[in-house]
Amino acid sequence: MSSKSIGWLIGIFVLFPIFVFIYNRVMVSENDGAKYLQVYLQQIIPYKIVVPQISTAYTNQLKVEYDSYRAGANPIGFKGITGQLMLISIYDKKSRKFFKIYLCDINRQRTFSLADKLEGKEILVYVNKEDLTDSNYGTQKNPVPVFNFTGTNEKIAVESTDNNNNLVMRSLEPTKPECEHNVLTYLTYLMSKDAFKARFSTNTKH
Repeated sequence: MSSKSIGWLIGIFVLFPIFVFIYNRVMVSENDGAKYLQVYLQQIIPYKIVVPQISTAYTNQLKVEYDSYRAGANPIGFKGITGQLMLISIYDKKSRKFFKIYLCDINRQRTFSLADKLEGKEILVYVNKEDLTDSNYGTQKNPVPVFNFTGTNEKIAVESTDNNNNLVMRSLEPTKPECEHNVLTYLTYLMSKDAFKARFSTNTKH
């Protein structure tokens, strides 16, 4: 084997994976969310809010945003790994708090009408009770994070058709696995390192 071929192999199998490792460490903001997932989930409680009824375009009281988060790089082909976010900001007049629903890596075609279906409805949002009582959360700039929601009087659903073309109501409410994925993604990639350290500093000492 020629020295050129050996150099190529070293680059592919040694240097390139090291480069990807360094890229993931430097460019990807990642907390150890999996370690504290159950701790955070145990603090989640239902909380009743009313989604505003708006007459025209979305406002700061009800707003939909789409974003992405960086989850790393794949050493095979160095393909950047990103996740997709649907974010729905809601202002609840009774509590005078802002809430933000985090839906991570969902099918946008499935949920494109979600905000319209939520509008004007009373719903239960599932939030971490520490976030709910913390005065640093609930502002427009730092809303209370929401990872699941359910309708109080009826399911949040949309008309659809099944495989036999029969009319059915398809739920837009997150499933339990989807809720847990939303929480894990938030803790791992979206929560700032300072906030993560402050929240779980007591646990990290054990």
